[in-house]
Amino acid sequence: MERKLRRLEDTMIVCGYGVFIFGVWNFVKVLMYIIFDEEGMRHIFEMMDFDYEFRYYAYVVMIFICCIDLWIRYYVKKSAWKDAIRERRKLPVYIILAAAIAAVSIFSLQQYLFTDSFRFAIADSIASVLIEATSLIITLQLVIAAVWSRILRKKLS
Repeated sequence: MERKLRRLEDTMIVCGYGVFIFGVWNFVKVLMYIIFDEEGMRHIFEMMDFDYEFRYYAYVVMIFICCIDLWIRYYVKKSAWKDAIRERRKLPVYIILAAAIAAVSIFSLQQYLFTDSFRFAIADSIASVLIEATSLIITLQLVIAAVWSRILRKKLS
């Protein structure tokens, strides 16, 4: 039982770092779209019926949202690490946040799979689906390991 708990705690540390790294990737991806894909951004604004002249405001909002996402992922990583080394808090807020990240990832995965852009840019879409699916699996592993480690700790004490 102790070995299983230690294995779950190791999983929490590794998956916590994975959740954060995928957040960094999302931030870099958004920056790359803003900087390098002017035509793609113009197409997105046209689809949303958004005036292209106000794109800089939209860019600031997008970067702000990515910063919030990155901060939440950093909090999840740090809290999972602290929980794994048994400096845990009474309220497992990071588990709830990680489950919310997983839910958003599921929604994002559905958007990749069931839109027209998947058929037109198949190589980019397949890469995006694989990255998003990997992020989802890592986040779900973190949630499962965190919940099971709490259950095992209660049994052992």
